[in-house]
Amino acid sequence: MDIKLRGILFFVLVIMALAGLFVVQVWKQNEYVRLTKQNRALCVQLEKVKSDIANIMIDTKWLKDYKRLEKLARDDYGLVYAGVPEFIESEER
Repeated sequence: MDIKLRGILFFVLVIMALAGLFVVQVWKQNEYVRLTKQNRALCVQLEKVKSDIANIMIDTKWLKDYKRLEKLARDDYGLVYAGVPEFIESEER
């Protein structure tokens, strides 16, 4: 009886090990699919961020043009570049 019990226990363990191998294979496939979907979503998000950065660069490109900024300050705001500032000392010494 003891030998039959050991044989049955060994048989059950072998079956469980084989079932575990199949479960691991299915889990691995599901994980691959999940990671692939996540990778695609991140790629789409990355492209959107790159597009947003490019749009911001295009929208703010005029800020790099000093002549345009000076013209805007002079015409719209009445600011004039007066040259080098002069230091004025107080007469109360």
